[in-house]
Amino acid sequence: MKIHIREESSENASDFNDEENDEVSSHDDRGVALRLEASNLEARLDDSDDEVVSTSRSKSSQAISKSQGRSQVESKSGIKANLKSNSLKSKSRDRAPSLSRVHSDRDLLESTAFIPSLFNHVPPVLRFVPDGEEVDQLPLEIRKYLKWKLSPITPNVIKDLIARSGFKATKNDHTWLGTWGKHMKSPMFKSIREYQKFNHVPGSFQIGRKDRLWRTLAAMQAKFGRKELDFVPQTYVLPGDWELLKRDFEEAGPKEKWIVKPPASARGNGIRLAGKLTQIPKKRAVVVQKYISRPYLINDSKFDLRLYVYVTSFDPLRVYLYEDGLTRFASRKYSSSMKDISDRFIHLTNFSVNKNNSDYTPNDDENACIGHKWSLAALWGYLKERGVDTDKIWEEIKDLVLKTIIGAEDSVNTLIKSNCRRKYCVHELFGFDVILDDRLKPYIIEVNISPSLHSASPLDISVKSNMLSDLFNAAGIMLPDLLEMDTPEETGRTHKPVPIPKRLRFDRRLGSQTLQPDERAKHAFYVQKVSNPSIMSTILDILTPDDIRMLIEIEDEHTRCGGFQRLFPSHNSRHYLKYFETPRYYNLLAVDWIEKYGQRSQQGLALLRLLTAQKIHLQNPTENSKFKWSAPDPFRAMSASPQKRTRAAPCVPESASHSSLSRTPPVVAVESS
Repeated sequence: MKIHIREESSENASDFNDEENDEVSSHDDRGVALRLEASNLEARLDDSDDEVVSTSRSKSSQAISKSQGRSQVESKSGIKANLKSNSLKSKSRDRAPSLSRVHSDRDLLESTAFIPSLFNHVPPVLRFVPDGEEVDQLPLEIRKYLKWKLSPITPNVIKDLIARSGFKATKNDHTWLGTWGKHMKSPMFKSIREYQKFNHVPGSFQIGRKDRLWRTLAAMQAKFGRKELDFVPQTYVLPGDWELLKRDFEEAGPKEKWIVKPPASARGNGIRLAGKLTQIPKKRAVVVQKYISRPYLINDSKFDLRLYVYVTSFDPLRVYLYEDGLTRFASRKYSSSMKDISDRFIHLTNFSVNKNNSDYTPNDDENACIGHKWSLAALWGYLKERGVDTDKIWEEIKDLVLKTIIGAEDSVNTLIKSNCRRKYCVHELFGFDVILDDRLKPYIIEVNISPSLHSASPLDISVKSNMLSDLFNAAGIMLPDLLEMDTPEETGRTHKPVPIPKRLRFDRRLGSQTLQPDERAKHAFYVQKVSNPSIMSTILDILTPDDIRMLIEIEDEHTRCGGFQRLFPSHNSRHYLKYFETPRYYNLLAVDWIEKYGQRSQQGLALLRLLTAQKIHLQNPTENSKFKWSAPDPFRAMSASPQKRTRAAPCVPESASHSSLSRTPPVVAVESS
């Protein structure tokens, strides 16, 4: 396999005069050298690797294409993960070959048990499928390492999900790969091993408790203005805010309603409405909010939305919002009368509350707009039929979700860095509860760090099973390096474990969190220059091995996210950078990458494929000077010469296939300030 890159045209080259070329930094020389090397690069992959990667990618590409056309009102078959190949339904689970046979005929790499990477020299991840689908069964020698730690709260939908992927549930074995359990105190996260995945992050209570959620958003309102964060009702945390509540209560008048909540409760426990100040405890720890007394009604009933927000990483921040969810209705007609203020079936939408009403009507059809629980997709269809601009509502929901997550980002990152061995080890699914007022403006009610995943109906199973299969695919759970997890000290075994083929297991070089001196210098330089657009435009000029590893992770994860829509990084993420308490290098890198290649993703993928073919991402440190960073020369010389400088960004491939790459070099003008 040869990779060819078309030479830069003379027309493009003539855009730069001799004086400007003299001032171009060494970045450009390295970019030219990379292009010349790429034009003569012989593929470093052996034929068998190339064939297997090509076959595996082809299967996933077909599945991805099927899922990209889904709308928010699609039926069950349309809300599947975007990486489910057609062969999932027909492969037999009874023909599990031995490891030696698979290793020789490459069946494992082509197995539907894996999702292959988009890039060479990057191992695949384990595939999860929703109810009604299955994957190939892996050999026993590998299956015995697929262990999932059960907890008292592990829901059946997750037990079924992991069983379909060949995992064995365990309670006492410490060599598990994944678990789904209760939150724990931050120091306990230190016990999670490098190859393990836990379903919480330390510090998520920053938005997962009602009192801390308000303090987080109130701090952002104080800094950026209430108009920027007007999606949360005015809130008071007692007993500290008693005097403020008393003043506002008196100004509001006797017709105003207030909702009183325990700061850390769930499922509607302890929530009630108050119309008099004497009905609110003065000295007890509670949260009091102005009640949204004019909610949008359907069939004369109040409802709220349960939305699923998944954060795969906090540095860089990667936030996803699932395209489907649940619409939960109060089981009695809405009334604003003070005489009905104590009726929980009128004012609360929690399923755990309303299921106790004899008038509660279940709904088993995810496409039907009947009963007291609908799918989110069904709600959008209902509203669209009545002329409602649901896209506008969705965009406003995305905005409130992202700002809320950013509010917790700084404290969570601090705790992750001090308590987690690897960023890979932790991820979090949040349940956002949102209500629409009579003008269809969304308000955040609360955020749950352990949203209910129990499935009481076919509607619940459909929404939650699809959502969780997409979540675990995005999580990227890999086969571990057995020599690290299965030691004689841990298991009592004296024999050497059967090795998993190298191409299938986690490569520690990909998970390296050790930065080389030039990489640390690059991080510090761009974080300090974040307010200078000219300098920031050079962040992609030289990609270090650490940069390449991070971009591979971002791109691979995005292809596996299924029905989850990525909110950050995205094409409009630069607007949200100002809300971060601390600028972070990886966020800046990701935002620039998406801005440059988001609309022409094949060009970005082609560049990364070129670099991974050369194994640049596995080098730490690298001996290749083209991938060692140094500060851009024009900016070093600014103090000596105020003359405006313009330089060309290094050229990158415009597109690539397995056999060739072609390019048209982009030109980025960088001006000194």
